[in-house]
Amino acid sequence: MSHQPAVQQVEQSLARAVFALVLSSTPMVPAGAVTNGAPPGDQTLHAWVEEMKQAPRGPFSRLRWYCADGAVLDLGVHPCAQHGGGIQHGEWNAHARALRDAGFPIANVLAEIQPDALLRGDDAYLGLKQILLEQFLIAADDGWIFRRARHYRGALQAEDEARGARRLLLALVASADWRERRYALLIDAARLLPHPRPSPSLTVLRELSSTIAEMDPGFETLRNRLHIRPEPADAERVRVYALERGETLLMDDYERLATVIDCVFTADAGVHLSRLARSLPAGALRSALQEGAAGLAGAQDPARRLAIAGRVMARIRDDLDAAGSPAAMVNLLDASVALEVEAFAAAGRLRDRLGTATRRERLTWLENLTDALYGAGLVSIRERWHLDRAFTALDVPQPLVKSYRTHVETLARLPQWVDRRLRFHYQAAVDHLARIEPRTRAYLYDRLRGSPLLFYAELVDGLAADANRLAGVRHRVFGKELDSGLHALNPGLARGPL
Repeated sequence: MSHQPAVQQVEQSLARAVFALVLSSTPMVPAGAVTNGAPPGDQTLHAWVEEMKQAPRGPFSRLRWYCADGAVLDLGVHPCAQHGGGIQHGEWNAHARALRDAGFPIANVLAEIQPDALLRGDDAYLGLKQILLEQFLIAADDGWIFRRARHYRGALQAEDEARGARRLLLALVASADWRERRYALLIDAARLLPHPRPSPSLTVLRELSSTIAEMDPGFETLRNRLHIRPEPADAERVRVYALERGETLLMDDYERLATVIDCVFTADAGVHLSRLARSLPAGALRSALQEGAAGLAGAQDPARRLAIAGRVMARIRDDLDAAGSPAAMVNLLDASVALEVEAFAAAGRLRDRLGTATRRERLTWLENLTDALYGAGLVSIRERWHLDRAFTALDVPQPLVKSYRTHVETLARLPQWVDRRLRFHYQAAVDHLARIEPRTRAYLYDRLRGSPLLFYAELVDGLAADANRLAGVRHRVFGKELDSGLHALNPGLARGPL
């Protein structure tokens, strides 16, 4: 694909700023970090984070060699040669160490991670979530605390970071507990950790648009559109904006963003599926991937592509163990991530058909989106069973209005289920890290809006409004009539701008 090198350049530029966990053996508290024996407060820690974003070396003070036997040496010509080999990267500065000592494991270095030690720890579950949230911040906030450290030569090696990320993924996928009970986190690890992926990232799209809007305030309207409801035509909108109103110094960035949008909506996961299928043992999983690859190769209709993507994603989740090895499982997770982008892109094209789509077509799309959301780990087996019962009940020529409305109400619960599942996994970790970086709170919304749930919610809202109209039900809130009504979440009252 002609756009792929440009996207790889974007992905690599972000990957060079991605770090993961290094276990500290010699904690240090900087001078001035503690006053009268009291640890620094959140406001001070947040100020340090902001300083790191602008510091030429980010969270690092200097470069060191970290040897296989544990020795840490100054720079030189192969200084670890007598220590079993080693790697070079940045050494945390005083503020980075103090933040880690205060319970905020930031400035992680994937190349140094020991997956077995990490996953054996009592806080393994929380530790991985903190790592993944940091990866999100790096992608969503122009490098975050590594913003300028990306140009600090030697602070990290992209190849070492990619190998470290893959080691961690292999350790995670080898655990039946992570494959079965924590699949949502497992697929997020494949999506966020900086290892080679077969498709561009929606997070990259959002990060680039935010970066441009910070430097060009006039781009804010387009930035908002890309964050809320991106579609294929947005690539041309970006190019037109650049031509008519763009800042001269940002011309390369406008074109890079337009290229990423093009690739998100033209990415074909079929080639990746075909190649992956050949590496799997004979069986139902291999056949499903081969059929999916053939279907995507010959299908131009977005509804068909959505159906194939959802079906294969669900199959990958159900039959992940059949891959035969942890390495093959990681490859399957990467394929599922690529298929989710495919499903998101197909849904974006189907949105243009909403005005003429029949109830049956909308229900079929919802069912395919449910498969995709299940495959992405956002819907549980039990929830999918309840949804399948609703789809089966509605699969009759002329359902009664009461039955139609009842089962659509069941389908309308899925967005709440997904939101609560994400909060179950991430809310505590988000709240903790948000104490020093408020942008962390954007993660849950980024994940929801960058998934097939975006189109699912739009579809089910329309069907709920249709069912209520047929039943003669109307809702009035603050003097305004609504079709689909409101769901009570928690008692209380809140005032303020939305």
